[in-house]
Amino acid sequence: MQDLIFKLCKAGGVSGNEENIAKTISGELSDVAEVFVDKHFNNVTAKIGKKNSPRKILMDAHLDNIGMLVTTIENGFLRVSMLSKLDRRILPGSKLKIFGNKIIEGIVSSVPPHLSKKGQELRELEEIVVDVAMKKEGVEKIIPLGSYVGFSGEPQALVSGKIASPSLDNKIGVAVLIETAKILSKKKLNLELNFLFSSREESGGYVGATIGSWSIKPTEAIVVDVTFANQPGVLAGESSLISKGPSIGFAPNLSKKIFKNLKFVAKKNKIPHQIEVMSNATHTNADTICTNQKGVPTGLISIPIRNMHSIFEVADLEDIKNTVKLLTKYISEV
Repeated sequence: MQDLIFKLCKAGGVSGNEENIAKTISGELSDVAEVFVDKHFNNVTAKIGKKNSPRKILMDAHLDNIGMLVTTIENGFLRVSMLSKLDRRILPGSKLKIFGNKIIEGIVSSVPPHLSKKGQELRELEEIVVDVAMKKEGVEKIIPLGSYVGFSGEPQALVSGKIASPSLDNKIGVAVLIETAKILSKKKLNLELNFLFSSREESGGYVGATIGSWSIKPTEAIVVDVTFANQPGVLAGESSLISKGPSIGFAPNLSKKIFKNLKFVAKKNKIPHQIEVMSNATHTNADTICTNQKGVPTGLISIPIRNMHSIFEVADLEDIKNTVKLLTKYISEV
């Protein structure tokens, strides 16, 4: 499981620039499912089970990750804008990957604290520049305006079964669905099971999930994403516990029936799990899938991660594996 997650993280997939991660997912599933890649939006769909069954379940995980766009080139330095909400506090001195006419790396320029004026240590994104160690003429040939920018970093195995990497949000959700598809493809299913690896979630609008779920027309859906894990500075009521299993979502727009069934399956099979209560929107693809067509009963399972939307996010492999167990048991038993 770790090898698959690291492979997916290395494949990248800044929101809007998802060709490589879509190709990677397609390759992982080509032997076990009927796979289709939307060449325009880079959605990947995979189908197993009984075709045209009256019960058509959709499982969704977004394949893209946070990033930026190059907006200006000034004397060989790049200025960028955010595609998604990220923590600008960790940007100075960090290493980035720029997807221009070829892939190059750059370092976010950091003004030494000795020279920063009091109160200006934390700069606005508009003041941040990326140093690619090239003259202006060279930069303009290689990096067109609008080039995508992502974090650069190698996935790491930590102690106690935890992992750290850029883009764990939501590559671990993608890995869960790939493993679930591989396991269930070996079983005789009396339903049609569709896996949607949707694009453009991090850039807002839930474009991939809206289009993908509309074309599949499911009778019910389960979304797999990440949620905030406990750590210093994060309130208990705003987070789930890492290493205690996935969180089953409860919210006004989520299906109470699917919530109860997921909870029942988890308890019956002694799968570690938690309950995450949201008083309004879930801020995941569940929000758009549930309102598609005439309405789709939708459930949500979230994997706790630390440092969300930063360079190195942290997750527990056991939480990820238990999410696979919960999904496979749900399909087999409900």
